[in-house]
Amino acid sequence: MQVISFGATDIGKVREANEDAYLIDSSSRIFAVADGLGGLPGGAQASNRTIELLQLYSLSPSPENSGTQDLVDTISRIDEMVTREGDEAYPFTGMGSTLSLARIFEDQLQIAHVGDSAIFLIREALIKKLTTDHTLAQNAVDEQGESIRASLPPSYADTLTNCIGLESRVPTDTGRHQLQTGDRVLLCTDGLSKYVSEEKLLTTITNNPAPENAVKQLIQLAMQSGGSDNITAIVIALN
Repeated sequence: MQVISFGATDIGKVREANEDAYLIDSSSRIFAVADGLGGLPGGAQASNRTIELLQLYSLSPSPENSGTQDLVDTISRIDEMVTREGDEAYPFTGMGSTLSLARIFEDQLQIAHVGDSAIFLIREALIKKLTTDHTLAQNAVDEQGESIRASLPPSYADTLTNCIGLESRVPTDTGRHQLQTGDRVLLCTDGLSKYVSEEKLLTTITNNPAPENAVKQLIQLAMQSGGSDNITAIVIALN
């Protein structure tokens, strides 16, 4: 299965700095997006350090290591390092970042996820979100149902309950999904997923088979929606 990918990031129209970071490692088929916590100092430092550490650790898949436990272990190591460095640089607050990570091994998509960035699978004109946001808003929906979302304070959607850098042994969601020829995978920060509907994500990726064109169109859509956050996207095509 041929894997073609493209990623890009944009500061948006409002933020003074870009606190997003991303990784495309084509040789190991590792892909990731990270979004530094804007409410804390060192947001850009946290996301870039998270990606830098991810690059340092070998995550190349193999038949002997074809599960997701090594992804969880790697995220735990990253979390410990970012937590320690954040405590040293910012003793009163620390620093934090989201991390959504995907690895392709043969015909399998393996994911690990912390925070409110997102991973989507697009197949045959359908889009499915593979990750769950770690936010107060999602916690409330899980407990009380989708109908509660409209009545929640706006801040709930932006308040993380889980992230890299703020606690040891960070809880990590994982998943494994079989891939098919023609599938597309989208990794993005919430500067895209919270401002562009899933319907528009699907239409844009479906209408732009080349990942580079799709990513550029997705970022443009987020900008047209106000560009109020940093925007980062990676599109992976399985041909």
